[in-house]
Amino acid sequence: MPGNRYFIGVDLGGTNIRAAAVSPEGDIHIRRRAATGPDDGYKAVVGRIVSAIESIVEEAGAKPVSVGLASPGAINFDRGIIVRSPNFPGWRNIPLSGDVEKAVGIPVTLENDANSAAIGEGWLGVAKGWSDYLVFTLGTGVGGGIMMDGKIWHGPTGMGGEVGHLMVEPGGRTCGCGSRGCLETYSSATGVKQSARERFPAPGAQWLKEASHGLEDNIGAKMVAEGAAMGDRLCVEVLNDAGMYLGRAIAQATLLLDITRYAFAGGMSPALPLMENAIRKEAFASAYTLKGKELYLRMAILGDDAGLLGAVRVAMRADGNNP
Repeated sequence: MPGNRYFIGVDLGGTNIRAAAVSPEGDIHIRRRAATGPDDGYKAVVGRIVSAIESIVEEAGAKPVSVGLASPGAINFDRGIIVRSPNFPGWRNIPLSGDVEKAVGIPVTLENDANSAAIGEGWLGVAKGWSDYLVFTLGTGVGGGIMMDGKIWHGPTGMGGEVGHLMVEPGGRTCGCGSRGCLETYSSATGVKQSARERFPAPGAQWLKEASHGLEDNIGAKMVAEGAAMGDRLCVEVLNDAGMYLGRAIAQATLLLDITRYAFAGGMSPALPLMENAIRKEAFASAYTLKGKELYLRMAILGDDAGLLGAVRVAMRADGNNP
């Protein structure tokens, strides 16, 4: 580990825990990864986070300045607790950062995972140099991090940026949040998979039929993206619809916040070129304030490291290190 001053970033996901030792310049030197295992309970998850941190400290030979912890869910930042998280249904008012801090004896700062991705991309990624932008995280659901005037926007209760629950289809699909027609029910990997399965089989879906061996249950979002790139009609239509709904969400964000710069992270983000025309068409049709302006749509470039690096940046700022 070059130098004595470093930070640890932890990205807690529903499937995996990623942790790394990171220099103040953003260079990653030591990595750790473990299965989250949420079904084993909260204490087990905390134990795995602690083990990852302790393993990094042991290899580094010194403690970090502090730890940044990115977690899904609504966060009360004043108290450092996760109020609730869709990835961990049993978690209510959980003092995650405090419990980890007590176990490792190192200051821990908590941040929402989508916000962390936005911060990471602004620090070292595609949004570097942007002051006002929104990052969509397109994965199992849809998350969002809003940066306004160079600062992440939490809102008064810490639940700002829940763009996945913008209504884009009144009376549409039922969402896990209890509402209907939310963006993530159509434009997430889960939503794309559902759209393809609902329409399968269909005329012009020969590639998809062959790739799935004719079985609906074999169809996933990655397969749909591959099919769209190959020109499979059903796959193209599904991604066009996903893009249309993203365009509606972008129009709402633009009308409300005057943002014209958007980045896309997560497992579905590589499909951006296949959705971009539909996104632009719907966004310009639905937001009159876009007329005469350039709409920036960019794919995030940090991959799985975006949230981890964003968490480090949050820890640095909490420590007063804000170059």
